[in-house]
Amino acid sequence: MSHYLFKPRKSFIRDIKYLSKIDRSIVFEINDAISILKCGEKLPSEFKDHSLNGLYEGYRELHIRDTPKDFTASESNDVIVIYKIRYSQLVLIGVHAGSHDKLFHGPFSRYNKKINHDD
Repeated sequence: MSHYLFKPRKSFIRDIKYLSKIDRSIVFEINDAISILKCGEKLPSEFKDHSLNGLYEGYRELHIRDTPKDFTASESNDVIVIYKIRYSQLVLIGVHAGSHDKLFHGPFSRYNKKINHDD
């Protein structure tokens, strides 16, 4: 079984610091998912891990928290992680963490136009 080196981008570190101010337990949940990935294991189905396309072609998304039915999505109940695995060097790259709205439609979405595919 492969073990991956985890290399969070500056954007990921910034996102984690922000999320820790909202609810510190989010950071623990993200760390748990990353630990599974670092060990080269497949995430359990509740993480809804899937590949992305468009600007994030080649990246993956996992769900930490999904908004319960009949609730409005917020930064504490809608949390995803965008990541990439680089197999040639066994590196897991943390790209972003936050809500769907913030990462794909919110104020930081303008940064999504400049995805560095070289990692």
